[in-house]
Parts: sequence; C-alpha cells; structure tokens
Amino acid sequence: MDVIDVNKGSLQEMEIKGHEEPKPFASGAELVRFMDENDMLFHMTEKEADVLLGYLGGYDFLLGEKDGKLYRGDLAYEQGKVRWLNDTIDDAIDVVCEWNYEMVQTAQAQVENPDDFIDFVKKQNKLESLRADERLLDAMFDRTKYGKELVQLAEKMADDFIRDMQSKGGIDAAIEKMTEAVKEGKDLLPDVSPVLKAATGRAR
Repeated sequence: MDVIDVNKGSLQEMEIKGHEEPKPFASGAELVRFMDENDMLFHMTEKEADVLLGYLGGYDFLLGEKDGKLYRGDLAYEQGKVRWLNDTIDDAIDVVCEWNYEMVQTAQAQVENPDDFIDFVKKQNKLESLRADERLLDAMFDRTKYGKELVQLAEKMADDFIRDMQSKGGIDAAIEKMTEAVKEGKDLLPDVSPVLKAATGRAR
C-alpha cells in the first residue's frame, strides 16, 4: 500500500494494491473501540460515533482503519471503487460540523417558508433534529485540536482587547483595532493550524 501526497488539504490519497483496503467501521461501537485501543487520545460515546458515521455515510463517505491508522473512504469518487484518504478524527468531526451547519441553515429557511401547516410541522421537526445533532457535534468539536485552538484564539483576542483598551485611545480604539484585524483576516495566533484559520469565517 502506497501513500501519495496529493495536496488535498490535510488528507492524503492512498493507492490500494491487492486486497489491502482499510476495514470500514460498521457501527459507532467499532469506532469507539478503535479509538480507545489505539490510544487516539480522543474519547467519544457510541452515540457520538453513530452520528459522525451517519453524516459521513449520508455524504457517501466511510471511516475505516488499517494498521492502527484512520482513513476516510470516498464512495462517490469512482463507480465501483473506494478512494481511501488518510484521515484524523479531528478532520472528520470538523467536516461533519460544516455539513450539519449547512443543513441547519437550509432547514431554517424551509421552516420559514412552508407550504401549509403539515409541511411546517415536518420541516420544524427536521430542524429540531438537526439542532440536536448540532449540539452533540459542537461538543465533539470542542474536544478536537481545532476547538482547543479556538479557545486559545479567543483568550488571546480577549487579552489583546483588554491591553488595547487600557492604552491610549481607550475602548473605541480597541474596538476599531479588533474589528479591522477580523475584517482583514489578520494572523492573530501564529501557531493556530492553517485548517482552523481557513474555517474561522464559519458562523457557528
């Protein structure tokens, strides 16, 4: 099995030779067991794992493992073939959070424009289900490296704001400086990962 860097973000494409494909997880319990047995330092409940795998499956992706490593399988890349990519649990959770966010936005818009009362109830129930997933996924995201980096970023911005507010110019100057920094996409925390920096525009 060869691993080839194809510059697909943080994922790497792998070329499968023979019958060496990763084994897909058939349930959340299998994923939880894999994480625990391979010291992935990320614990999740079976319910969280089931939701994660459910979203991935809905977008034609699998999660699988081989030799203690995690892979994402793309079912839609080529008919009759799975394209496997090196993956991390952090990236898998991050992309599922993105999908859930987009689905919530779409469902919210649909609730605001129902065909009739019955349609409204159906769409409202769907939105509430997605909101429940959102809460669960957000809790998972907070435990990823990206969630932890966001906390660091928020703390640094708060510290910078307080320092600027106490300096010459006061609160107005501090607000203006922070607003300009956010607007210009200034590198507020150099050691934050490039993936997180690209995702900080998400309104979650």
